Amino acid sequence: MDSNFFHRSSRSIAFLLLAGLVTSSHGCRSRQPGHHPPIFDPTMQFEVPETISPPYQHKISSVGPLPPGSFHLHVDSSSEPGFDARANQLQSYAQVGIGLFDMLGLEAGFGYEIDNQFVARKDGISQHFKVTHHASAPQIGVVMDDGVSIMRLGYRYLSTWDTTLHEPKFDIKTNILGDDTTLEIGYRHNRIRLQIPLSRMPAAGPIDEVNQLDDFRLAIEQSLTSDWRIRVDLAGRIEQGFLQNPYRSVTLWPLAPDTPPDADPPTRLEAEKHPSNRVRWGGKLQIQRWVDAISSALELGIGHGSGSWGVDHSAASVRYLLRIADPFTISIAAGIYHQTRADFYRDAYWSGPVKSNWSADRDLSSFLAKSFQFGFLWTNFFGSDPLLGLLKRVSMRCTGRIIQSDFNWSGAGDNHAFTDLPFTPNQELRGYEAGLVIQFGLAVEGGF
Repeated sequence: MDSNFFHRSSRSIAFLLLAGLVTSSHGCRSRQPGHHPPIFDPTMQFEVPETISPPYQHKISSVGPLPPGSFHLHVDSSSEPGFDARANQLQSYAQVGIGLFDMLGLEAGFGYEIDNQFVARKDGISQHFKVTHHASAPQIGVVMDDGVSIMRLGYRYLSTWDTTLHEPKFDIKTNILGDDTTLEIGYRHNRIRLQIPLSRMPAAGPIDEVNQLDDFRLAIEQSLTSDWRIRVDLAGRIEQGFLQNPYRSVTLWPLAPDTPPDADPPTRLEAEKHPSNRVRWGGKLQIQRWVDAISSALELGIGHGSGSWGVDHSAASVRYLLRIADPFTISIAAGIYHQTRADFYRDAYWSGPVKSNWSADRDLSSFLAKSFQFGFLWTNFFGSDPLLGLLKRVSMRCTGRIIQSDFNWSGAGDNHAFTDLPFTPNQELRGYEAGLVIQFGLAVEGGF
């Protein structure tokens, strides 16, 4: 591994820690622990966007640092009922923040995930296969909360039959320049060990590889007036190691499309091969207008991103929130996303590999995605009369999301798109029948 890479990562971590200490020390002089002044209606908050990955990879629930004396529970499900690709995921997670003394607390959590994927004759797949993962993921962290700044230094461990993950991370959220500006900084490092025996490998094997991932995140939220506010999110990701799917193979045709299938040389079937380094970045700007007369807010967003593999993406979104009664808020949202293909991606490798790399990954093709989301939020503050004599506040959020990705939007003959590829060169390409993803999430949060 490049030592310069680790030096750069170390400097980044040191900078984030320094920023956290500075902002935390500022907060210690400003407010009493446990009091977070709302800069806006707490039921009308921005959603934290995913600025790098395609929309069907977005998780509904995100968990930031938990103040001491609070808890978070969520269950998320995702299903893709396509003919050419079927998948079901279920994720459950519980987390609690416990006060130790003064401004210091302990955060502990545990997650369990089930992931079932079945892929039938995708581009380059030599045979049908099904992969199932059951993952357990404990997490622990130290939290500092002074009422203005909340900082977490945490660690997560995840284990499945073929993967182990170690994830140290750092997060801080603080009010700066008064109560109208919020700054968020986040960093996580993943070290992923992938071990797959030959008996479980339809493409190649055995596999024993280590991947490294570094994620950086910066967000600023600003109240412009009592009715207008904006949020800017920026993110970067550095990946190194084994970055292809170990279960997928690619058909390489060193022939012209009209060449007879029995011609010499024969076709090649190779395990998928991606570059061993990737850098990605993305950003999103959101603006929200609050209409007090009807207790609602309209939110618009626009985003863009790129990376070293040549995948450029752009996105736009709109969301409407309405408080229908004092504790109840509903929301509806819609979005559109488009990306270009990776430099080395081809729908059909009629002329062989590109720069010694080849892929059958639909995430690296050019496609267009549309999404629709609805949500329901119930929030109640019990004040001096805690619920069950224990809970001073409780909120429950239900979210549903439908994402339709069109991998044939530019036509089955476009070599930038993603279609089904038959296994002889003189057969026609077939449209890829998958891409509909249905997601549902239920989250409960509270404070003691």
